[in-house]
Amino acid sequence: MPKLKILPYNKTILADEGVTLLDALRAGGVYLNARCGGAGTCGRCMVKIGGRSVLSCRAKTTSADLEIFVPELSRLEEIYSESRPLLGPRREYPDSPSVEKIFVSTTDIAVNSSGEWEKLSAILCARTNVRNIAVPLDLLRKISEPLAASSGRTFSVFRDSPPEAARVLGVADGDTSSRNYGIAVDVGTTTVAVALIDLKKSAVIDAKVTYNRQITHGEDVITRMIYASTPDGLDVLSHLAAAAINDLVSSLLYCARLAPDDISAVAVAGNTAMAHILYKINPARVRLEPFAPVAQFFPTVSPSRLGLQINPDAALFAAPCVSAYVGGDISAGLLATDMLTAEKLCLLVDAGTNGEIVLGNSEFLVCAATSAGPAFEGVGIKSGMHAIDGAVNKVFSDGGRLAYTTINSAKPKGICGTGLIDLLCELLAVGAMNRSGKLDPSFAGVRKYDDETGSGLEFLLVKADESSAGEDIVITETDIENLIRSKGAVFMGIMALLKATGYAPSDIDKIYVSGGFGNSLDAAKAVAIGMFPDLPTEKYKFIGNSSLAGAARMLVSSAARRAVDEAARKMTYIDLGADPYFMNEYTAALFFPHTDEGLFPSAKKYLAAARGEKK
Repeated sequence: MPKLKILPYNKTILADEGVTLLDALRAGGVYLNARCGGAGTCGRCMVKIGGRSVLSCRAKTTSADLEIFVPELSRLEEIYSESRPLLGPRREYPDSPSVEKIFVSTTDIAVNSSGEWEKLSAILCARTNVRNIAVPLDLLRKISEPLAASSGRTFSVFRDSPPEAARVLGVADGDTSSRNYGIAVDVGTTTVAVALIDLKKSAVIDAKVTYNRQITHGEDVITRMIYASTPDGLDVLSHLAAAAINDLVSSLLYCARLAPDDISAVAVAGNTAMAHILYKINPARVRLEPFAPVAQFFPTVSPSRLGLQINPDAALFAAPCVSAYVGGDISAGLLATDMLTAEKLCLLVDAGTNGEIVLGNSEFLVCAATSAGPAFEGVGIKSGMHAIDGAVNKVFSDGGRLAYTTINSAKPKGICGTGLIDLLCELLAVGAMNRSGKLDPSFAGVRKYDDETGSGLEFLLVKADESSAGEDIVITETDIENLIRSKGAVFMGIMALLKATGYAPSDIDKIYVSGGFGNSLDAAKAVAIGMFPDLPTEKYKFIGNSSLAGAARMLVSSAARRAVDEAARKMTYIDLGADPYFMNEYTAALFFPHTDEGLFPSAKKYLAAARGEKK
């Protein structure tokens, strides 16, 4: 077997002969940015061998040993995540953790002829305010064993979704009730995010985000669902998701000086396909007619059943899905808003790949998926990238030229979602791009290109000698076409839900925007390009990763978990693909900001003012 030395990781792996370098590196735990799943079309899995660049998905191993260098743009790196509280005050969801650890002293137990478990059960029911508590046989046997040197036992009690029922998950000698922690997980198509939660204090200790390693089998969810139907494909994808979660959990526990056995509960929120894959349920039904999930509500299981290296006695539960393309990330995400208790009309927009939208309040909820695509996550964009250090996240005019800032002020590597929105707006404002997304070849910075990605016009934002990887950072007309389609899908999804319910944009009291944008998205610029309705910017609330926030809330409040279940049951899904209005109006939205400029009066003024400042 040939030896492959991988730089800059300084890692040596053994590989089978005749396999692609992409597969060999993946098997050795080195993950590349293979966005197309190894189809050879994205050009992002490039590696260098002896100074020569090759696509790892096309080059194969031989009997010879190799030294392989992975360039910066081909690596999967940890993603930057803004530090923000996931758990704000929620009076409507009182703190009552899904799993409580209760210490029962030997002196608390009455001395009478009743059974030991019956006496313990009465104490636990009183302290958890439930009617009955079930105990499995193996734990009943443990209770029968004499105590060692301790003066009592700690019981981990899980509250089932019905508030009157509970069950014992674990029993430990001594008082371990002070060490009660939970793990909140957001499994997205592109990223996996994990937060460590102190269940006793209802507080977030830390949170980390990384790429979903399934990305090496394709960045879009359809490609992965197809792969999941191949032999061993489902096991591979489930393992990759679990491995990413395990790495993040391990890092969080190490930093907090905690052990896996300190984890009592895990709450998972993810889109419908990702939830199926994590549970090792074939998601084929999600992408095939009648486009229905195998399950909307998933069973509570031990984390070990899903390959997670966490206390096997912990309870793992998932936020329920609504439909094939509106998943538990959206139902959980509602907890990061006031929608479930609000009297006025609210809107939740998840600006991710599926472009899920929820409209409603405490009385009703309607939802849709717009298939916006991952363009604003940097996917399918020549210099696009996710929000990591060095990503251009803001673009603005500075003395007649376009300037930028990057995340953590690092040397620029590419452009993330907020930077793309800013860039589109500024190109419009300075006249480098017209309303149909075509670049002006006479404008400074606009030039022709002809390379492996295609040919046409592009705008140069960052010169190669100023970038981290020594490559120009640009936006092409093809990129702009992808971004127009994405922003048009989001906008018309919003308008279609409003039309279906008889409301107008002016009726909306709050618009919650979730996703990787965090607080850095400029609402005025997003409106100016026609992504969101033309409403006062103070109506827009940017809430970051609402899915992770919702999962965290489900951990610390049983009432919140029940609220999510109820919301998923009452939410009405509207299939926009079957709506002629959506298709017609979607076409009308394929301009900046729209074919009907009257829908965006403030955007027109904003761009006019910006042009005036630049004269």
